Amino acid sequence: MRTARWITFPGQERLIATLLLLLAVAFNLYHLYPEVAIQVPNLNDGVLHFLATERVVTALFFGQNPTDPWLPTVVQGYPLFHYYQHLPYFPPAALHLLSLGRLPLLDLFNWTRYLLLSLFPLSIYWSMRRFGFGRLPAALGGLVAPLLATDGLYGLDFGSYVWGGHGLYTQLWGMLLLPPALAQGYAALREGRGYFWATLLLAATLLSHLLFGYIALASLVLFTFLPVLGQRGKGTTGISVQPSLGVEPLGGENDAKLGRSFGKHRLKPPLQNGNWQKAEPPDRLPTSDDVWRRAKRLILLLALVALVTAYFWVPFLLDNPYLNRSVWEEAGKVDSYGYEWILGTLLRGQLFDFGRWPSLTILAGVGLALCLWRWRETRYRVPVALFILWLLLYFGRPTWGVLLDLLPMSRDLHLHRLIAGVHLAGITLMGLGLALPWGWAFSRRDVRYLLAPAVLTALLLYPVYRERADYLGQNARWMAESQSAFAAEAQDIEALTETLWQLPPGRVYAGLAGRWGKDYKVGAVPIYALLQRDGFDMLGYLYHALSLNADIQVLFDESRPEHYNLFNVRYVVAPAERTWPDFVRPVGDFGRHRLYRVATSGYFDLVGSDLAFSGDKRDFYPAASRWLWSDRPRVKQHPALFLGEATDTDQQPFPLSQADDVMAQTSFPEEPLRGRIVWEKVESNAYLAEVEVERESTLLLKVTYHPNWRATVDGIAAKTVMVMPSYVGVKVAPGLHHVRLVYQPRPLRGTLLIVGLLALPLIALAEWRRQELIRLARWLRLARLPAFVRRRVLEVTSWGRYLAARERLNPHLPYLGGLALMTLLAGLPLFQFKIIGGHDALAYLPRTVEFYEGLRAGQLFPRWAPDLGAGYGQPFFNFNPPLFYYVSAFFHLLGFGFVASQNLACFALLLLAGLGMYMLAGEVFGPRGGLVSAVAYLFAPYLLVTLYVRHALADFAAFAFIPLSNSHFGMKGPQSLD
Repeated sequence: MRTARWITFPGQERLIATLLLLLAVAFNLYHLYPEVAIQVPNLNDGVLHFLATERVVTALFFGQNPTDPWLPTVVQGYPLFHYYQHLPYFPPAALHLLSLGRLPLLDLFNWTRYLLLSLFPLSIYWSMRRFGFGRLPAALGGLVAPLLATDGLYGLDFGSYVWGGHGLYTQLWGMLLLPPALAQGYAALREGRGYFWATLLLAATLLSHLLFGYIALASLVLFTFLPVLGQRGKGTTGISVQPSLGVEPLGGENDAKLGRSFGKHRLKPPLQNGNWQKAEPPDRLPTSDDVWRRAKRLILLLALVALVTAYFWVPFLLDNPYLNRSVWEEAGKVDSYGYEWILGTLLRGQLFDFGRWPSLTILAGVGLALCLWRWRETRYRVPVALFILWLLLYFGRPTWGVLLDLLPMSRDLHLHRLIAGVHLAGITLMGLGLALPWGWAFSRRDVRYLLAPAVLTALLLYPVYRERADYLGQNARWMAESQSAFAAEAQDIEALTETLWQLPPGRVYAGLAGRWGKDYKVGAVPIYALLQRDGFDMLGYLYHALSLNADIQVLFDESRPEHYNLFNVRYVVAPAERTWPDFVRPVGDFGRHRLYRVATSGYFDLVGSDLAFSGDKRDFYPAASRWLWSDRPRVKQHPALFLGEATDTDQQPFPLSQADDVMAQTSFPEEPLRGRIVWEKVESNAYLAEVEVERESTLLLKVTYHPNWRATVDGIAAKTVMVMPSYVGVKVAPGLHHVRLVYQPRPLRGTLLIVGLLALPLIALAEWRRQELIRLARWLRLARLPAFVRRRVLEVTSWGRYLAARERLNPHLPYLGGLALMTLLAGLPLFQFKIIGGHDALAYLPRTVEFYEGLRAGQLFPRWAPDLGAGYGQPFFNFNPPLFYYVSAFFHLLGFGFVASQNLACFALLLLAGLGMYMLAGEVFGPRGGLVSAVAYLFAPYLLVTLYVRHALADFAAFAFIPLSNSHFGMKGPQSLD
């Protein structure tokens, strides 16, 4: 009698899963190796990402803030990290510095890209396991992860990352971090633990790629309501009729209550009939308590992530007016492509399998059917919900129109990048679909049955792997061809760059990407990319369009000498046969390349600024482009610009939206020279000059304006102003002056960074102590101690006090969350950080300044206001209530401007008013009545009139304490906050 070849379960499954993962990773390591083996200049976005990595090294070396340095050589300079994900630049920069420069930064950068892309299957495997799926579905998900193919849609396919693709280095980090961040966040919401790792992964994802972080955080909101999306029917036994595939269900809320998990040991359900495993514990019918429980965990998790990343998003919001949304972006990138195109592309198999048989699309469909069949198990609802959510949002603005404006920050998102959510959910569905035949084979418990799914998997995936290998092979051939072309011209290029470095500093022009620059190449690499990579300040390709100057510089006119001076284009590199105007003078030939020089004033110039405009940044481009094409650049008239309300200016600004009409009605004759630039010096984050001024003028620095520019004239701090197009201006009087302009982040960023870094270990410590509390509670329960003894033990320990406080607070958390949202709605106008146009709007700002100066002088209770009373001074604060000024001074101490500090003080007092009324009314009517009363109080007409119409801030401050002063005076209701 033949002996059956029994499978040792789960040992054999673990072996097969390991082999599948090794196959996927080995394929990547082998076929991606040319990315590090072939030395060739970076292409596409890789140029920007390497420059940013170099900038981190420089900032760390010179002791600057590495989270917000000035990036001087791209798009006329910009504080890129102020608005852009920057965490991925730190690992290679740190390794370079730790090796004392022995490990070349470019090699570290390329090896980082290579390893991250190669190890992506491991990220998929870990996340699927954390979601509760077995080893084999998770390994099969990792097996298909490298195989996606699109027509350059910026998804999770090789084309987004390799040399011949888009070179999306930061998205590569986001792609690796997003799956585990989602899985750990899901586990934290479900289990109520693991907040440290969830916070760390979510914060890292957000700081690695803002849109991927957005996907992660929005998905957590979906996970909160996942229990109510499906439920088991009556009579369910909890025994699955599907093979187990090594699935160990995540410990949920019920598991924690039943004490089924102790320490590191998880109670595994027994095998049924040899190899059938008990499925997930049957879900209770979802109740409002289940949703509230997850909602509270979500609020806590979002608050922790917000705290850790506050150093980035708070300055981001404060300085949002200086973040450009380019008019040159394709509409499809910003708004996405609509349901008709996306669904058609998906059904044709081109969203996962561009240019080949739709094997992965079919597998995703099988996985979707499986998840719908097993809908009652929560883990199978996860990929379906994710796929549907992100597919719907991927449809974008052509489908949803203004409804998308309901999503936070949707106006600033490139909606076409939401394909990442569709791809990630699709990979999970593919792994589950591919696992179906393997589950059947394992259920037979005979090794011979494994041959059928192995053959089927090979037949499905071998052609796909072959196609991906061909794609990467073509990429390697392009790299080799460019390497050969570069080697042939290496001496000429090296001589050209050496000559440029010896000349005075200035911008270099090698053509625009929309004109002849795109065809002026060495191999596949444009000359402007080569020069940009070498660190030259370039006017050319828009490696990013976040600067307001980005949209303007592409209008550069090669025939107008004033444009060369405006953009400080001192040098031109072009093919030797190309003709130029007479003022563009040749310097020398370097093979087929010719270097030219143009006379400019340098990075500084003395100009007039006799007009001023104020308005919204959406009106900037029409006004700036109209100005650029006028004669004003020639006569050096640069109007002042105020994005928002014009404050602290002696000019009466015109509306920016009317700039075209105003400039058409005014003219300025050419004037005599205003002086000269004696010398100038360029540093990594500073510009220095000595200027000789004939008459009062504006000293123009030809770099992008930002509020973080700090100017000194002869060692005395001077105010900077934004002037056309978006440059830095400083008023200077006649005479000889030494001027220094430094980009310096406000102290608030450093403070919040320290708070965020300290928060992480505190979160870990709090969670560790919480686990100690859980163990103590279990011990008390298991010890069979009398109830009064257990209560006494809890009362005399900090754990008991913590538990009691938490029990008192927990019922109020949902209502407090609702109160916070309603307060945000009532105080929304305050977050424009502009002066509120009320009756006393102009009265409180100078008072706030005077009070703060008194505090800074060491007066704990300021009384005298020296600059009030028409400059004679007066004891103003003897008669005016000071509370509001103390609160405003606190926010200014954190680094906010005076206007922003006033607005934040108003919001803090508004929040306190709502909380006080909630406590007062809650004593009588309970939490629901407290919430209703608090909302009514916040939207009381007299309160809002006092804040927004009268703008009587001293009166308004009293509203915060009226409820608190009456709290506890009356009879307590049955649902007291105590």
